[in-house]
Amino acid sequence: MKNPVFSPADILLPKNNFEKWSVIACDQFTSRPDYWEECSRIAGDSPSALRLIYPEAFLGEKDRSARIDSINGTMREYLDNGIYNEYKNAFIYVERIQSDGRRRCGLVGKTDLEQYDYSEDSHSAIRATEKTVLERIPPRVEIRKGAPTELPHIMMLADDPNKTVIEPITALRENGELEKLYDFELMQGGGHLSGWLVPEKYHGQIVNAI
Repeated sequence: MKNPVFSPADILLPKNNFEKWSVIACDQFTSRPDYWEECSRIAGDSPSALRLIYPEAFLGEKDRSARIDSINGTMREYLDNGIYNEYKNAFIYVERIQSDGRRRCGLVGKTDLEQYDYSEDSHSAIRATEKTVLERIPPRVEIRKGAPTELPHIMMLADDPNKTVIEPITALRENGELEKLYDFELMQGGGHLSGWLVPEKYHGQIVNAI
């Protein structure tokens, strides 16, 4: 049987200080180094995902290998220092309230990359919604070579006219059936983010719906 396109994952979350931990995806604000410098000021000395990603605004710097070594070293340091709670085989339901007040709902899990193809004429189960910038791939590959943890920033969209995936989980949250894991303001006007653990008894329903 073919692996499911989307399934539960082993998820690490920091034990506290979500406001300083969470940053926007590394391929945003590529023309705004000042944005990332402000993120660094806000995070300070606290554990932060900022230390585990390579903002594309800085890909032109001379000593790229030094930053990559620092990223991988910090990943190991965070693991050794026990800053995480681990949720094995988990789905996390998320709601983000954007700065304009709109709500976006989603689900955190893992994808089967064997079913992904970013070529423009792809008919795979998972495909790109925009053109892939090939020159951005090598530095990401370099980081992955020695990385003990994964920080994907993939957002997947699904055609679901019968509302079989997200809406049933939203109903569970509204009925108080989900355990809240985090609830905080994102830095630099990013809005508000909340996340709930989805009980394992609903996992099969989600996978089958997708």
